[in-house]
Amino acid sequence: MEESVKLDRWGYEVRTSSHHCISAINSYYYQELSYGRERSVILEAVAHDKDCVLANILASHFLYSSASSKALPLLHAAKSHLEHATLYEKLVFDAISYLISVDRDDDVAVELHSKASYANNYFNVSIWNVTITDSSKSNNLASSLE
Repeated sequence: MEESVKLDRWGYEVRTSSHHCISAINSYYYQELSYGRERSVILEAVAHDKDCVLANILASHFLYSSASSKALPLLHAAKSHLEHATLYEKLVFDAISYLISVDRDDDVAVELHSKASYANNYFNVSIWNVTITDSSKSNNLASSLE
């Protein structure tokens, strides 16, 4: 299937080859915003389109706190496709990547959030629910991106 730009639930552009990928991303937004128990639905988005930057970075974010070793390949996959990502996907990537970085500075995190928050309510409600409590996870994940 040919890759094209599709719109997510909020009307923002996502580059993907799969309507199923967008559907899983939209389901993930709903699960996050409603504190649902089926947030793992984001992994289906990656299964439907392994090259989708948004699917990969959101899945990495989802896995980070419970399975950081599984999050790293998804973070790398997202990074490897940034060249073809939409502006929205790039902003989401920057914000999430920074949130799990070793050198995280809250002022910069707020600035990145501000740039991306125009993009959808997912950032406004969900992304800031992440609390990185284990600095060794953060160190390992960020250092492997360099």
